[in-house]
Amino acid sequence: MKKLNVLVMGLLVAGGMMLSGCLKEDNPVKPSNEPETPQIDERVEVVVPEEFRTEIEQFIPIYDGVTPPNVEGAYYMDPEILTGSSRSGDSYGDHYASEYQRFSNQDMKKNTINLVRVQGGGIEWMKGAGAFISGSENNFTIYFDMEGEVSGVPVKEAIVVSGTKTAEGVQNLSWGFVLKEKGDDPYGNVVDVGTYRIFTDEDGLSEAVEWPYAGDERYDARKHFVEGVLPLSHDVK
Repeated sequence: MKKLNVLVMGLLVAGGMMLSGCLKEDNPVKPSNEPETPQIDERVEVVVPEEFRTEIEQFIPIYDGVTPPNVEGAYYMDPEILTGSSRSGDSYGDHYASEYQRFSNQDMKKNTINLVRVQGGGIEWMKGAGAFISGSENNFTIYFDMEGEVSGVPVKEAIVVSGTKTAEGVQNLSWGFVLKEKGDDPYGNVVDVGTYRIFTDEDGLSEAVEWPYAGDERYDARKHFVEGVLPLSHDVK
């Protein structure tokens, strides 16, 4: 009887193993070919109103995801061209003054980063600290609430910057703003609040360069003014 029980138990175990093997063969687990949906950082909506994101996505790519590349450094957009606008009378393809963008203090865990941008030799400048970056692989998008000055008028803007990091710099570096607030503008030199504009580097590559304002983070933008610069991104033509 003992030997019979052992035999029966052995047959049950063997049968169970065979059944398990058949089920695995009949119902293999197939890896999904569907790409994973990138995670979206909830901070996006704090900086960029949903309607603005919807508008600018028509003109520049927005890269979601929480594993962006390291983009610290300075890059030169030379020259910028207008690729999108909500302002009547703007012409796509128009040239604007070249500008430097400098990204620093990137925190790879919190996905925060700082930006300083200087355009037209300093007549327009913006600074934003602690803003955040999204993306994956070599693609990135940065969101900023920024304060600065345009033609002597204090302004506040929501800014979005997108591109693809390469060994030479940033490919297809594009940026857009929506003007959220502006100070006293008696001569109407700055576009209306609520206006947005989108720009990109004309040749598609913004080279990595040395930051020309090293040691002068709070420089007086006006002392770098150069006569005859092209129209700036917020100046009314």
